[in-house]
Amino acid sequence: MRRIAISQLAFPCVTRARGEEASKKLQDYVGVDQIEVDFNGVEMISLSFLDGFISSLMKINKEKNVVLVINPQIKEKLARIAGLRNATIYHCLNGRAIQQIRPRLYESHDSVFIPNKAALRH
Repeated sequence: MRRIAISQLAFPCVTRARGEEASKKLQDYVGVDQIEVDFNGVEMISLSFLDGFISSLMKINKEKNVVLVINPQIKEKLARIAGLRNATIYHCLNGRAIQQIRPRLYESHDSVFIPNKAALRH
């Protein structure tokens, strides 16, 4: 299995557009076999970036051919995307065996209305 660093596909990893850009560049590498995309060593990866990346892979039906090499912080974000997009996402955490991300839906909280924000200032 071939491994490519996410920083070779897009940097910085903070916007949906960058995620889509990374996905498009990855298409040159993804064939029938799986490829590993290594997210380790990147300090900041936004939820928007990951959503753009996964969504673009889903459009071409290649998300199952990609294994994401990640850390625990990214795993939580990917679980939210898997839940929202009904996506199948595979990952490898800390050199362990390849597993599927368990989808998790984000639990929204009720809005809070504060009539006088000045009362909150110190």
